Amino acid sequence: MVKFRRATHPYIETTDFGNCAFIEIEDSCTRDIRAWDFLVSCGASEAFSVVEDAVMCTFPSGRADGLRLKTDGGSQFTSTAFRDGCRLLGIKLEAIRKRKPEDNGMIESLHGHFKNDYVFIRETMSFAETKLMLAAAVSHYNEERPHSSLRYMTPGEYRKSFKQAIRKEAVR
Repeated sequence: MVKFRRATHPYIETTDFGNCAFIEIEDSCTRDIRAWDFLVSCGASEAFSVVEDAVMCTFPSGRADGLRLKTDGGSQFTSTAFRDGCRLLGIKLEAIRKRKPEDNGMIESLHGHFKNDYVFIRETMSFAETKLMLAAAVSHYNEERPHSSLRYMTPGEYRKSFKQAIRKEAVR
């Protein structure tokens, strides 16, 4: 079963807007960040927009039938608009329990590594500068940073090898 992982959206401090939400969708198989955004505030429509982007770049049909998306209990993820939008895309929602980050350890690990490797090593910047830094960081994370859980391949390399394995299996 295909899963996207997404738990809490970490906040990143900026000099002009204070703490802003970094929201991302991580594929739990390939560990790559499929879609993301950096927002001054994150409501249901903004969160759903990131989900839509992830679905469109992963499923050209625009449907993600059977896909499971794990979220925290934030109001943007429990809203009727967000739930209805996900249902239209074929996504089944799962919520982690309150105060139980271990329910979604993969995304918590991503947030920890991401903040330590890319965010905390820099001085606080403006919103625009931070968004540019995050774009470069996501690209590095997906294409250059090897993961021990992926046999020390990058998420991009693993996605390619995974697709090749599926094609070979389909030919048999």
